[in-house]
Amino acid sequence: MRKTIALLTTLGVIMAIVALQDRTVAGSATNGTPVNQDMALESFALIELFTSEGCSSCPPADRLLSAIIDEAIRQKQNIYALSFHVDYWDYIGWKDPYSRKSYSDRQRRYAQAFKTTRIYTPQMIVNGQHEFVGSSRRKSQDAIVAAFTSKAISSVRLNNFSSEASAFRFDYRVSHLPAGAIINFALVEQDLEQNVSSGENRGRVLQHDNVVRSFRTAVSAQGTISLELPDDLQYEKSAVIAYVQNAESMAVLGATRAAL
Repeated sequence: MRKTIALLTTLGVIMAIVALQDRTVAGSATNGTPVNQDMALESFALIELFTSEGCSSCPPADRLLSAIIDEAIRQKQNIYALSFHVDYWDYIGWKDPYSRKSYSDRQRRYAQAFKTTRIYTPQMIVNGQHEFVGSSRRKSQDAIVAAFTSKAISSVRLNNFSSEASAFRFDYRVSHLPAGAIINFALVEQDLEQNVSSGENRGRVLQHDNVVRSFRTAVSAQGTISLELPDDLQYEKSAVIAYVQNAESMAVLGATRAAL
């Protein structure tokens, strides 16, 4: 992943604060090697960035998300980041190859939970509760620190991984799944680069991390999930992020990550 020194300087402060507030963390799943997905419930931050390659304001937010991911890995913190590329910018001259209507619909569902009709990019949402302009370092810092002031309610375990030509399968089990909660499963890919030839970012080379390439939701506490594997997926740079979420309030209750 790519590091921006100015961003990392700020984010180093974020992680230092987080580390002081959560010294009980025994290990992290952010590096793809979870210590024990059934260990005691811990503090965490689940970050969702709604972005688009057709949006000229989005590259700074993409860089911020990459810096957060880099620093979380370095500090071994329970921070899980996802980049959802929406499709409503596709009409202005550049079709984002990672965009999906379902990701735009997901952002609209957040708008309902926040009691607003406004959707925009770049938007960052932390633990389903705090939303702000996705390029704001200060607001991302505040939201991450706030997330680490409480513990997860649910824990997720992933195992029995297998892959086929077009799908990745695994079993999951959720402990302490509240009524009305759902489990989200996202296949994310790092180190993506795109030469944009039209639209607001024409002539720019855009870089992304943890782009959501496939996404599914389940409602039962355990089962088997199959995620679509795109033909161009870099298998060695991909992972699954699973997180439990209240279907009404959209609050995220727990999360984990496993490399493919």
